[in-house]
Amino acid sequence: DIVQNALLDRILELDNYVEDETLLSNHEIIKKTFKLYWYLETLAEFAKEVEKNEKFAKIIEKTYNHEDYTIREKISKILSKVNGFAEYKEMLKNDTNPYVSAILK
Repeated sequence: DIVQNALLDRILELDNYVEDETLLSNHEIIKKTFKLYWYLETLAEFAKEVEKNEKFAKIIEKTYNHEDYTIREKISKILSKVNGFAEYKEMLKNDTNPYVSAILK
């Protein structure tokens, strides 16, 4: 699907995103994390239908241990809807943040 591939590509392209260090409002969230959060939220909404291809796997591998718990929370949400990825699910199930770990328990 064109939309799914475009979304996966955008998530992967964030690796090349150059941050201008401008914080968004007073929340101290950098733009890259903000974009990643919303891209992953979108992906979570149709995770069951997404083809579990190399791009999808790479996104999970790159973000499951992100420093920001909200990103790990989105990955937990995505993984709760798909088969496989047992290693990542197990790690997130034992995450120190309760919002992350609760999704997979």
